[in-house]
Order: sequence, then structure tokens, then C-alpha cells
Amino acid sequence: MDADTPVDINRELLSAYLDDALTEADRNKVEMLLHTSASARRELGEMVQVRQLFAAWSSPVPDRFFVRRVERRVAEEVARRTNRWHRGLQKFATAAMVLISIGSLAFLTQRLNRDVEPVTLDSFLQGSLDSEVREVASLTEDDFSKDRVFDLVVSSTAR
Repeated sequence: MDADTPVDINRELLSAYLDDALTEADRNKVEMLLHTSASARRELGEMVQVRQLFAAWSSPVPDRFFVRRVERRVAEEVARRTNRWHRGLQKFATAAMVLISIGSLAFLTQRLNRDVEPVTLDSFLQGSLDSEVREVASLTEDDFSKDRVFDLVVSSTAR
């Protein structure tokens, strides 16, 4: 082949050659191409130069004032989102307290509007004794001990 005749160069193959990632057969093909083609050698030389440039290149160090501004903006954003979450939680807690208050007020209003005698031990015992007239009629004065009354109450509520 003539040294000046352009050859169809597979750049991926040349890159793999530089990375030493070819099979033995492909490596032999590329080396034969490099031996016979000046344009392939030029292409490989340019690839080597580009790799050397990238290898020598170091990433720029950010300006310290820029870093401070970014850190401050991140802190402000975190604070803003946290405050938004806290405000939402406060609104939820306030709404829950209002609902609990309304429910309690409605319950108490309903309970207070009834003309029902408050439940006391005496009224409960009286109601129990009234419903169990047969048992009460058979009791003597000594049977009205606390234990016996308790048994009566428990037995009447268990039925």
C-alpha cells in the first residue's frame, strides 16, 4: 500500500488497541494496518496525544467564595423545606385539636341536655335491686353486706 493512500480506519479498533483490549487476531490486524498505513499511524498518534492531554489535565478547583455561596444556598434550602414541613405539621396539629374540641363539646352538650339522673352507686344498686325483686325479698338484714351486694350487682350485670 502507498503511504499516502487513505485507509478506512476503525477508530474503535484503534482505541481498543490503546486500551490493550483486543484479541490476538484483532491485535495482529491493527499492527499490520499500522505497519502499512501512514494515515492509521497518524490517527493513532492523535489518539495518544488526546489521551496524554486528558491525563495531564486536572479538574479546576472551585473558588472558595463560590463554595461558600453554594453551601449557604443549600443550608437555606434545607431550612426552608424543614420550616415548610414544620408549618404543615403545626397546621395538622391545630386542625386535630379543633376537631377534638368540637367533638368533646358536642359530646358534653348531648350528655348535659339529657334529663337523666347521674349514675351513682345508690341509684345503680336501687336499679339492680328493683330488677331482682324476688332475690331481694328473700334476703335478711344480715345479707346486705358489701360482699353480698357486690355479688348481686355482678350477677345482675352478667345476665
